[in-house]
Amino acid sequence: MSDKIKMQGIMEQGYGISPKLVMRDKNLSIEAKAIYAYMSSFAGNGESAFPKIETACKDLQISKKRFLNHRKYLIDNGYLTIEKNRKKGKFDNNVYIINQTVVSKRRHGESSTRQNDTTNNNKVLNNNSSINSNSSSAHIFYENNFGMLTPFIIENIQHWTSDLSDELVVKSMEMALKAGKKFNYAEGILKDWHKNNVRTLDDVEAKKTEFAERNKNTNRHGGVKTTKDNPYGYDPNVDSF
Repeated sequence: MSDKIKMQGIMEQGYGISPKLVMRDKNLSIEAKAIYAYMSSFAGNGESAFPKIETACKDLQISKKRFLNHRKYLIDNGYLTIEKNRKKGKFDNNVYIINQTVVSKRRHGESSTRQNDTTNNNKVLNNNSSINSNSSSAHIFYENNFGMLTPFIIENIQHWTSDLSDELVVKSMEMALKAGKKFNYAEGILKDWHKNNVRTLDDVEAKKTEFAERNKNTNRHGGVKTTKDNPYGYDPNVDSF
């Protein structure tokens, strides 16, 4: 009979490693980092059973929607891969792979590879829940430039990326930043684009030219003026762009 070794205290139920690379990655939200640490804690023994999403959400005290939204950051940035196992042609369970080599997919298919030196091999976690992962650079752009994502903001951004496109949502936020404004300014722009059937970046440029011509007349009559901080002269409470 073999001897045994046993951990006592906070690590007796299992433990994992959270690499500094993950914890310092500015592309990840604080929720994404918490989810990574949570998953890692189950991967310490190599391949092990992973709780259902409902259990993970209860342990982390977040909603399922919030869990899925922030788990996407891990997928998009290459830290996590999810594979579906099938038996006899039917879905059986999910396999969560915590990657040693990180390949980011967040820039429209452009990949960059990073090495996670704190892990020796890919760790695999099994789970019986379904997958739903749609990448969104708009969420990452918001968090990097405006602040923490809340469930309300996440839902707003998803609404606009669905109605218009990811690139137009990012463009509207870039315009807001250049004007020194907040996200509600970007939303004003998005509302106008939707109303005026602006659907591509080329449409945006055409609209910008049209607005510049109209703004010349507006300035003569004391309207909203273009400035260095507000290059488009856009006021979401008054005008449309």
